[in-house]
Amino acid sequence: MARVRFLGLVRDWMRCSSLEADADNLREILRAMREKGGWRLEEKAFRNGDRPIPEMEFLVNGHNVRFLQGVDTALKPEDEVVVFLHRSWAEVPFM
Repeated sequence: MARVRFLGLVRDWMRCSSLEADADNLREILRAMREKGGWRLEEKAFRNGDRPIPEMEFLVNGHNVRFLQGVDTALKPEDEVVVFLHRSWAEVPFM
């Protein structure tokens, strides 16, 4: 089973820090995330059906899936997927 770790806001939306999923590709990880995260994740992290928001980053064993095969990136049982939001400092409100 691939292990999925959540960082920052994604962890808050998921209400957990990690999950294990029996997945052959990232698309199946997204499905598992939607099942676990429910409406909270659905409302904040997905647009146009099953597409994650552009700010969401996925690393498989430290490699960004944008430079691999995207949601079709193949996974092995020993793989680790890290999910987080990429935000610029311009988007962070001052305190």
